[in-house]
Amino acid sequence: MNRRIATLLGLLLLSASIVAAPAAAVTFGADLNALTATSQATCRQVYMPGFGYLPNTYGSNTPSCSAYNIGPTPTGNSLSTAGSTVLPMTPAQTGTITQVRIKTGAMNGVQSAAARLDVLATASHVGGGDVACCIGTATTQNITLRPNTTVTVATNLPVATPLSPDATMYTGQILALTMLDPTVPLPAAVIPFNGYNGSFYGNMVFPGVSAGQERFNPNEQVSLVNTELLMSADVTITSSGGGANPTPAPTPAPTTPGAATLTRGAVKVKGNRAGLMGSCLNTYSQCPVVVRLQDRKMTTLAPAKAASGKSKGPTTFGTGSGTIATNATGLITIKLTAAAMNRLKAHRSFGVWANVGMTATGKATSNLRVTLTR
Repeated sequence: MNRRIATLLGLLLLSASIVAAPAAAVTFGADLNALTATSQATCRQVYMPGFGYLPNTYGSNTPSCSAYNIGPTPTGNSLSTAGSTVLPMTPAQTGTITQVRIKTGAMNGVQSAAARLDVLATASHVGGGDVACCIGTATTQNITLRPNTTVTVATNLPVATPLSPDATMYTGQILALTMLDPTVPLPAAVIPFNGYNGSFYGNMVFPGVSAGQERFNPNEQVSLVNTELLMSADVTITSSGGGANPTPAPTPAPTTPGAATLTRGAVKVKGNRAGLMGSCLNTYSQCPVVVRLQDRKMTTLAPAKAASGKSKGPTTFGTGSGTIATNATGLITIKLTAAAMNRLKAHRSFGVWANVGMTATGKATSNLRVTLTR
């Protein structure tokens, strides 16, 4: 299973209340009666508390984007699904999204804008853990958004949350709004900033994701902080395998701004490449990361040098680098050395230290003991 990236989606762990709707359907998403579409966020600019609207650096020329909400973070360790566009489905269920409502604002004077609805599949541990997002699984035809209007769209979007054979993983589902006019504001409300443990957030993936596409690259995702999509929907759950609600995982404490931490230790080698998931737990700063697989735990990623100039440092079995988006989980691909490949051929697996640090300083910010296997 491809687990290349995710925005920080612990909120797929669904434990919030849901509003009953007729005919065995449940309604999820924003309260359209309580909120007004005042956000100026677009595919090419996002809102950051304290800074206002900033350019979406990686998506400065994107033709489209798929936006979704995760929800607010209340006091405590669990994440709330209030206002979330994550489907309120437990593992091993199937269903159909039958109707979606979208509330627009002034739209900066634009009289119409093209959009569509997309279902995105994610992979999550039952009971908590890292989440990989996203793969498009279903899409609608294009719809037209007009200013100061609530658009009601009848849909027939299939959704499912199957369990893996060992019942440790399941496929979550997110309803996303794909904006096909990248400079038109999202139909969204600005939610007041309430600190790191009380903010409303979501994610924007660009270009937009349609059925059959994958979008895992961290340079193709950006956080939607304090921006709530004004979208609600009805889903009819048609069958259930009896899966229980996963238990929410504790929210990690924020790390030093810009510092990434490793989150997963099982590493399967493909060719001469291995991948490790890492998290960037910082609202304002991305995390430039370098990872070295070595035979000892290191506090610095630069090996010490002896007076003679010969290295006293560790044996390095592989190195990789990349950038993880703010408040997101990303994959760092590591190229293995010939020594690592020879050891794998001889033993099929062996343990190493994954030392991760910031690219700019070389200082190690996290260490994890992992096992390379083939």
